[in-house]
Amino acid sequence: FVEYQARYIEAQVEAGAHGIWLGDCNAFSAMLSVDQYRNFAFDPCRRLVKKAHDAGAFIHLHNSEISIPHILAEAELGVDIISIGPAADIAEVRKALDGKCCFSGNLDPIGTLLRGSVADVEKQARRIVKTCRGTGYVFNSGEMIPRDVPVENMKAMVKAAREAS
Repeated sequence: FVEYQARYIEAQVEAGAHGIWLGDCNAFSAMLSVDQYRNFAFDPCRRLVKKAHDAGAFIHLHNSEISIPHILAEAELGVDIISIGPAADIAEVRKALDGKCCFSGNLDPIGTLLRGSVADVEKQARRIVKTCRGTGYVFNSGEMIPRDVPVENMKAMVKAAREAS
C-alpha cells in the first residue's frame, strides 16, 4: 500500500502538484489508541511523508484529529500541516503544537457551516483565527465542506477569517 501511495504522490508531483493531501481516517483516535497508532499507522505514514518530501512536495495530513496525544504523534511524522478536527480544543492544540508544525482546521462544517447562521459562522471563524494567530495556523474547516452549505455562510466564513487575521 505504501508503494502504491508513493507512486500516486510522485505522479501528482510530476503533474505539477506542490502539496499533497494525505488522509488516513482509519488512523483517527476514535479508531486507534495512540499506542496502536504508533505500532500500526505511524511508520507507513512516515514513509509516505518522506517520499513526498523527497519528490519536492509538502504534506497536509488530514485525519481531522482531535486528540492531543495523537496530534503530537502526527507532528513527529515530519508533516508540514496537520488538519485539526472540529471537536478539538483549538487553544489546547495551539499550545501542544507551538513550534512543532503548522496546523489547520477546527471549524465545524456541519454544525456551523451547514446548519449555523451567518452570525454563528462569523463568530466561530473569528474565534479560531484569533486563538491561532501568529502560530503557523492555516484557516480551514475541520473536515470536508458539505455541498449544501449556504453561499452566504461560505462568504461569511471567508470574510470573518480575513478580518480576524
